[in-house]
Amino acid sequence: EPLDPDTPITTVEWTPKTYDFGKIKEGENVSFKYTVKNTGQEYYTITSVKPSCGCTTPSYSEEPIPPGGEGYIEVVFDSKGKSGVQRKSVTVTGNTSPKSEILSFHGEVISE
Repeated sequence: EPLDPDTPITTVEWTPKTYDFGKIKEGENVSFKYTVKNTGQEYYTITSVKPSCGCTTPSYSEEPIPPGGEGYIEVVFDSKGKSGVQRKSVTVTGNTSPKSEILSFHGEVISE
């Protein structure tokens, strides 16, 4: 959804931008929380978080994050029916420039 052109732009810093969940057994769920710090002068609002596949479920800070404040995006990856190296991502959209940032994670799913 496009931002209102009057929405002030801010800057943010994601920690980390990529995460390695290592090796997990097929069928396990792995979750990880990315932290976002608002490094700008305006409130940061996450307007959407789109996962690259249905196997990833995101949740995130829905309240605007004040300058200097921190928020999060948490992803849960369901490895059911997966095997081998998995590379997934979520695209985060908000009032930054550019407006989207891609956070990724990867690891290896091992079947018993």
